[in-house]
Amino acid sequence: MTLVGPSLENARMRVHLKVLHLRRALTYRSAQLEEASLDDAVLERFARKHGETLLALSDDELVAMTEDGPKIAKMPRIAAIYLVSAASSMVEIFELAPDSYLFFQWRMNAASSTAENDKNRARPFWVDALEEVARETWWQGIPLEGRWYLRLVPEDGGAAFQILRSARS
Repeated sequence: MTLVGPSLENARMRVHLKVLHLRRALTYRSAQLEEASLDDAVLERFARKHGETLLALSDDELVAMTEDGPKIAKMPRIAAIYLVSAASSMVEIFELAPDSYLFFQWRMNAASSTAENDKNRARPFWVDALEEVARETWWQGIPLEGRWYLRLVPEDGGAAFQILRSARS
């Protein structure tokens, strides 16, 4: 991974943008969430139960440009949900293609992602993080294209949340 630029220090989070050079496709199969909620704790529990999860975010009006820069005005919609799959699986397959992806990661664990914490937030933390990534890429003039993805990787009793989007050269 390559550091893209300086971190953004603000009251909510520190954003370290990196580039993930994916050398081979990651193969997934279609899945569905067991709960309607997209709160951080729900997504973390889902990833811990089912393994690596990729949420493809709907492109329609996801990031809106305002006079203050990019903002996420409403809760993003999920276009599709995928779980890691063996290439020989007989179910619908999706591949995250080899490419260079803008990459931002943070950790969630059971202590920091509880129903009590989530209900006190206006929206899930991952949506705030997505907005900060969109704003930082805009400030740095980093060209991106394609769909935004939220990837959840179970590790050490919690989950790593990752925001990905294809970075144009």
